[in-house]
Amino acid sequence: MKNKKILVNTFPLKDGGGQTHILKIIEYFKDEKFLEIIILKSKFSNLNFKKSRVKLHETTFPVNNPILRVFYEIFYIPILLFKNEVDVFFCPGGISISWTPKNCKKVTMFRNMQPFVRELARNEKSFLKKIRIFLIKFLMLRSFKNSDLVIFISNYAREELKKYLKKPLKKSVLINHGVDMSASKTDDEVTKIYNFREPFIIYPSSIESYKSQIEVIKAYSLAKEKLLKDLPNLYLVGSINNKKYFQDLKKLIKKLNLDSKIFFTGKIEHEYMPAVYKHSLMVIFASKIENCPNILLEAIAMNKLILCSNTKPMPEFGKDSVIYFNPNSPFDLSEKLIEILSENQLFKTYEEKTKNVKIFSWEDCANKTWKELGSI
Repeated sequence: MKNKKILVNTFPLKDGGGQTHILKIIEYFKDEKFLEIIILKSKFSNLNFKKSRVKLHETTFPVNNPILRVFYEIFYIPILLFKNEVDVFFCPGGISISWTPKNCKKVTMFRNMQPFVRELARNEKSFLKKIRIFLIKFLMLRSFKNSDLVIFISNYAREELKKYLKKPLKKSVLINHGVDMSASKTDDEVTKIYNFREPFIIYPSSIESYKSQIEVIKAYSLAKEKLLKDLPNLYLVGSINNKKYFQDLKKLIKKLNLDSKIFFTGKIEHEYMPAVYKHSLMVIFASKIENCPNILLEAIAMNKLILCSNTKPMPEFGKDSVIYFNPNSPFDLSEKLIEILSENQLFKTYEEKTKNVKIFSWEDCANKTWKELGSI
């Protein structure tokens, strides 16, 4: 029986959940006898794969330039698919503009919710960024409609996409992301490098306006004014993706005289995060827009008390194991903070509740993904 060849386009996977997803499903790829995986990647990408039945096709073409990447995907990828007799072209980034040969199936993933949130486009001041949001949305919808299979990572995303489709998709499947919180770095290493001062609260998320860090800082300030005892320090853990927003956050912290209480750590590598979660008092997750909230899943897996945004799809994953708040209301969050820090019993109650939430492993995710790709 001829091996089925699957070509995976990793060009759009620059950081965060997209990279973690592809690395993990490759890590747990069980070398199925009739599957052959070809990874298409830029030579300048930091993605690294080590599997005997996974081949790398590296290009030195500057695909990090959006315009040149479009050129590459339109003119070169079809040749690559044809010459390698590829059976399945997998685009986990969600957009595919490449022509595929007749016998080659196309598979995409829906992971980026931002272009489908009208509020974001309305609030965007830059005309060029508005155009960019529109183009990404258009290309994603076009890709999904032309795909033989679309992989969803939450029921919420699947239901939202239906609003934009006149005809049903050819085929779709829900495959939840996995969680891997096995610590590869010791507690001592983490303490030494990042100097966390216990007790402390963490909000692990990239610095972006839709992550509501401004509302979290205001809520912390309100709670500090009302609570008789001192608040634990707050650490905002994550890469700075929006520099202007980051500057606004720093100004707000200074204005509220919280320089000695709220700290930015920058991005912390995933191998250190289990120890960070372990030693934190609680976790705040205030994002307004998510497809599959990996950070929420990680915090649940670490059995932490979690203050979580009440916007969809968070309740789909957190169920009753977390304490919800309105991410647009600093007052609501501050009241929840005060309640938790005034009633120590809540920590044990919600830490126990997290143990009842089913969390998928990356092995589960990988097995289901390769099964779907191999059978299409």
